[in-house]
Order: sequence, then C-alpha cells, then structure tokens
Amino acid sequence: MRGLVTLPLRMKQHAENGLKVARFLQSRPGVANVRYPGLEDHPQYTVAKKQMNGNAGMLNFSLEIELLQNFEFLKALKMIKHAVSLGHDQSLILFIPTIFFFEDMVNFNERQQEKYTKIMGEGIYRFSVGIEDADAIIDDLDLALKKVGLG
Repeated sequence: MRGLVTLPLRMKQHAENGLKVARFLQSRPGVANVRYPGLEDHPQYTVAKKQMNGNAGMLNFSLEIELLQNFEFLKALKMIKHAVSLGHDQSLILFIPTIFFFEDMVNFNERQQEKYTKIMGEGIYRFSVGIEDADAIIDDLDLALKKVGLG
C-alpha cells in the first residue's frame, strides 16, 4: 500500500500507552493537571490530530501535594525509573520543581509566577511512557499516588 504511513511497532505502543496513562492520571483525584496532546482538553488537540499519526508517549502532569512529597512519590515508583534523560523504551520520569523552573528556565515577573504556580503547583513531571504493559505502568503510578495520600 503506497502512501500509507504507519507507526513502527515501538512508537505505536508508546502512543497507546501514553493515551491510556494520560486518561488514568486525568481521572485521579489529586492530579492537578495532565498535558497530553491526545486528550480532548489539550489546547492543541485539533492541531495534533491533523499533524500526528497517532499520539505520543510524552506527557506532563502535576500533583496537588507539598514540594517534598513529590520526592516521596518518585521513590515510591518501582517500575518507572526516575531519570534526567527521556525517550527510551522504558518508562522514565523527571520532576522539575517550579522554583527551579523560575530560577533556571524562564524570566517571569511576579504576576506570571503566581499564575504559573496556580496552574502547575509545586512542579511538573515530564513522563516518557514506555512500551511496558500499560496496566503495569498504571499500577505503579496508582501505588505511588496512594503512598503520598492521593487515592
């Protein structure tokens, strides 16, 4: 079939798992927000549908917990690895505290910082969803969320 573009098996699994995990996180109390272009409430959802063949395995989310509890959440994950580099076939996660974001990455005035913090909380997780079993990824997240009192 000429002209038909299909995703390689690995990317297909990333995309399927990414959407399933994003929907799981979106349904959980204590998850402040989930940013994933495959979710209908994403600001660029329509653009992503036009430009992408399937979804992606990358998303970000934030939790409604105190700053130090985020590190407890990371420690509670068993299968998902805390990493500084994303984009592997394994599920990898990185936490970026909001304060580091303000100091190292952007130049926001006080009003902008307040607005960002109101939306994103104490920080965001960058999550590269791997090709492991999606239910195992969700179970790992679920147990870690419960460990920090979110569930």
